[in-house]
This record gives sequence, C-alpha cells and structure tokens, in this order.
Amino acid sequence: MSLKFCPFCGGELDRDEDFCPSCGSDLRERKLTEKEAIPAPAIPSPPSEKVEKAEISGKQIADALPRIGALVIDCVAISGLIALAIIILLMSRLNLIILLIIVPCIMFFYFWIMEIITDGRTLGKMAFSLRTVNAKTLEPAKPGGYLVNNLLKSTPLTFIIDIIIGFFVNIGSSKKRLRIMQNLSNTCVIRT
Repeated sequence: MSLKFCPFCGGELDRDEDFCPSCGSDLRERKLTEKEAIPAPAIPSPPSEKVEKAEISGKQIADALPRIGALVIDCVAISGLIALAIIILLMSRLNLIILLIIVPCIMFFYFWIMEIITDGRTLGKMAFSLRTVNAKTLEPAKPGGYLVNNLLKSTPLTFIIDIIIGFFVNIGSSKKRLRIMQNLSNTCVIRT
C-alpha cells in the first residue's frame, strides 16, 4: 500500500516515495494500514456556504401580511408623536414648512432608533414577532444598516416609491424583500 501522507509530519506524498519531501523522514521500511494513515487536513468551508445553510435551515423569512400589520401598528404609534408635534408647533406659531420637515424626521428617527435599541424590532414588529436582521448572517444589523433601511420610510411618497421599485427588483427573491432599501442595506425581516 502506498502512503498518501507522511506519518511523521502529515505532508502530502507522491506515489511510493521513499523519503518525505517535507520533513525528510525515511519511509522505506514503514508499512501502513489504512487505519494508521494520517487523514488529509479538513478544509473549512467558506463562510458564505455556512450562511446559506443557516438561511435555509434557520429562522423563517417573514411574509408580507404580518409585515404590513406591523407597519400599521407603527403608524398608529407614530401618529401620536406627530399629533403632539403639530400641537406644539401650532402653539408656538411656527410655519407649515417647519412642520413638513419635523414630521418626516419624527418618522425616520422612530424607525431607526427603535431598530437600533431593540435589535431590529419596532413596536409593530414586536406585536407580530418580527425582526429586521442582516440578510447574510441573520443577526441584528449594524446601526448603519438600519439607517439605510429606514431612509425612505419617512414620507408616504418616498415609501411608496421604495415599495414599487422593491417589488419589481425582488420578484422571486428567497429573502422576500418588499423594499429597495432592504437591498441597499442588505437586511431582511424574519419571524422570531
């Protein structure tokens, strides 16, 4: 039987070598059985393969209906904040332009800060057991990922554009992304 690996250093051998090219050990008198042979070192699979397996066998990607329900709950929660901001602005006699700037800022910061603080969960997502995560690792995304993900949620017009473009770009996607900003932030929504 010819050795495939040196029994002393584990170096790979060509067929019927007398001396190990790695360590120089004499191999002529050594007769090995298959049980004694040193197996080839295991080569770890690349991280992307591990991630693919985690996505397939791990947590489930959320469907559209619970995500819409979570958005409705979030809009109700935000409407209270917006109503308070409008009352304060009207009492302080600030003009409408300032109101049009403050309302989208309240909406953006609600989504962004909530997702940072709660690892991808807003009040609506908590109610439906959903979470926004990094699409590759299925772990909570970084604050920058949540920032990009929520950029276009602040006004109805930009949010509708985000959904329309996302719908066409993500047809057939296994991550069930609904918005283009999820693609740009590399996030997806999962059930927890």
